[in-house]
Amino acid sequence: MWTLSAVACTIFMTLYASADFAERLNLKIAPSLEFRLTMVGVMVFNCLFCYVWEVYFIDGVLFAKVLPWYKERVRGPHLPFEHIDEELRSRAGWPPIGDCKNNEIKIGERTHSLQDVFPLSPCFVRKST
Repeated sequence: MWTLSAVACTIFMTLYASADFAERLNLKIAPSLEFRLTMVGVMVFNCLFCYVWEVYFIDGVLFAKVLPWYKERVRGPHLPFEHIDEELRSRAGWPPIGDCKNNEIKIGERTHSLQDVFPLSPCFVRKST
């Protein structure tokens, strides 16, 4: 809403030519209406160009295609969560879904049941026989 108000105010100040308005705001009014309309046209073109640049080039090309390629092929994992994410993606049995055959994981030297680690996960609930 504020953006529309600012745009409307700018267009009004560009197109409305009065001596009182120019004196109160200490503005110099352009001598011809043709020049003022050209400036409004440049403003509209600039707005459209910036929108297309942001939506299609920055978001569509750089963030959707170039940045993921750069992170995967050039930079590699850099932050700790990226290392963990890469490790989990490389495991065939992750995430555990349905009946899990691996009921135990090793943490350090001790063996813990996954029910101790993840007590609320339905995947790790043992079936009674």
